[in-house]
Amino acid sequence: MRKNVELSLKLAADKRIGVKPQQCWYNAFKTMFYCPEYEQATYVEGVVHDSVSIEHGWIEFNGEILDPTLPSLDLIYFPGLRFAGMREVSKVMRLPKPESCEDLPFFSRFGWGGGNSPEFRAAWEGALRYCNRLVEANIVISN
Repeated sequence: MRKNVELSLKLAADKRIGVKPQQCWYNAFKTMFYCPEYEQATYVEGVVHDSVSIEHGWIEFNGEILDPTLPSLDLIYFPGLRFAGMREVSKVMRLPKPESCEDLPFFSRFGWGGGNSPEFRAAWEGALRYCNRLVEANIVISN
């Protein structure tokens, strides 16, 4: 799935959302909550890779990635947990979470680091395979 950079930049500037740096989970959630045109989007928690792999949140809409937090970065996205529309998001918000965790990200409801979620583990495994291919390619080029 490709990222729509133009639309991601528009969302990043949308006053209804009030995008904050390093708040990807909330930025994605607020996009769906405060922008009725995106209330049926899919909220995603997964892993992105640039020079390192990190946990990240974004939305998917009409077959495209929309990332209001990192709108113009060229990232590789590895989706894990997906919740279609605000109805599914509200259902997962009612799942029990560890006392020390905030409402978002949702993966904390699935064991430490989301480890009890096959989908979230698959996102990390995909990112690790990608990194391993980069390392192997670099070793081949270096030799």
